[in-house]
Amino acid sequence: CLGQRRLFWLAVHATGSRLLGYVLVMPGTVLHESAHYVACLVLRVPVGRQVRTPTGRRARVRLFYPQRDPGSGSVTLGSVPHAATDPLRRALIAIAPLLLVPPLLFALVVILTGTGDPARLPHLLPHLAIWKLILLGYLTFSCGQAAFPSRGDRIGPLGGLALLAAAAGTAAV
Repeated sequence: CLGQRRLFWLAVHATGSRLLGYVLVMPGTVLHESAHYVACLVLRVPVGRQVRTPTGRRARVRLFYPQRDPGSGSVTLGSVPHAATDPLRRALIAIAPLLLVPPLLFALVVILTGTGDPARLPHLLPHLAIWKLILLGYLTFSCGQAAFPSRGDRIGPLGGLALLAAAAGTAAV
């Protein structure tokens, strides 16, 4: 995701350590790519080894597999290759992190704090163990970035229209 790549490069430039950059973005990247994977499974779109690459090899889901493009220097942190599909399913797969990451991040907060009531958080946080606070801050920082789309998460005009039609159809029901 774009936010994850920016976070990665900020950490690398600030510290000179790619390892620190990878540690910061890994949970969010795994969550982002997992959302795409789950969307493919739910929508019954062939994903991963069910798909062939242009060279004929079976594709692989890479929830976190940093790769640097030698030409541009850009970094791809993960990928979920899936089969071509109709515009609506393609758009839903593209926006899956936007739909799934916030509730999953909230679930992590509930697990670490023991409450599902956001109004209680200001009262609970000062009493949490320090390791829980650090873990909560780290996961919130890394995973909060993961809801945003990456360059490959294209909806396209037909996908946008399909999403609008689906939303209008759902609202009419």
